[in-house]
Amino acid sequence: GTGGCSSSEQYTLTYESTWTSTRHPPDYPSSSAHLSPAVVATHSNSYQMWASGSLASSGVQSVAETGATGTLTTELSTAESAGTVLQYQTGSLLDLVGGSTTQ
Repeated sequence: GTGGCSSSEQYTLTYESTWTSTRHPPDYPSSSAHLSPAVVATHSNSYQMWASGSLASSGVQSVAETGATGTLTTELSTAESAGTVLQYQTGSLLDLVGGSTTQ
């Protein structure tokens, strides 16, 4: 998405995976271990994907259950048009299980 901020900010996202077959032998898949594509967003305090004691949005549920980001991206786009999400991005930033990356 595109932003509506009047100032510029820079964020650093660091991800370090500790999910390995050695550390989690009963839970680690036998093949094709992977993570869902990353979805990151900057937003106002009037936007929330979930809240304690409440159900998550359909988009968050879809990512959690299937790894698909389409519904969440649509929700973010709608919120961006309404001015509650300032900017969002999706991508394969976190697709390396057992490693770490900074971008």
